[in-house]
Amino acid sequence: EEAFSARGVSLLPADLLVALREAGANPLLLRLRQGEPAAVLEAIERAGRESVPVAERIRWIRLLGELRASAAVDFLLTLVRTHGPLDPRRVALAALAEFEEPRIGAALAGTYGDLPAPLRPVAQGVLSSRPGWIPPLLGLLERGGVTAGELTAEAALRMEATRDDELKRRFLAWKARRVPRLNEASRQAAERIRRELAQGQGSPYRGEPIFT
Repeated sequence: EEAFSARGVSLLPADLLVALREAGANPLLLRLRQGEPAAVLEAIERAGRESVPVAERIRWIRLLGELRASAAVDFLLTLVRTHGPLDPRRVALAALAEFEEPRIGAALAGTYGDLPAPLRPVAQGVLSSRPGWIPPLLGLLERGGVTAGELTAEAALRMEATRDDELKRRFLAWKARRVPRLNEASRQAAERIRRELAQGQGSPYRGEPIFT
């Protein structure tokens, strides 16, 4: 199981996967690629086991996201809420961005206030990455759960660019009340992120404050 990339395994021919299985050389990574439910549960167990080295746990967490294993959603949400090492929690947040389930947005918004500061920009990136998850993020803004000072440039621009006219109206109304003006550094950051979004770039792994 040297290769932990779901994308790498996806390049293997189907007949090779079958041959490996018939020969008994079917490690967990390949079983996951073949969609075995038991393999997903085993990967979740490894990813959550504290005795497993952090680097290996991170690889399994990222893999569960790459494979969009729906059975892993509850595990990933629980991991985000734990008080363990930050790196597995950060990767779990990013892995959640691979899914589209509506409940993820509400769950992340509900736990946002308990997240440590380094994870909050990542959470904003995830919440703003799906149109269906923007309402919970906007609700946090309106309730003061996310302040103008910690709102990231990427999340702000995604909300401003939403195709939902009502959500855009609410965000712009909040922005007019809370952010009367931007300093020059914030303007430059906003312009850079706007260019990246226009080119289809951007990442839930990062986030930079735009408002001061």
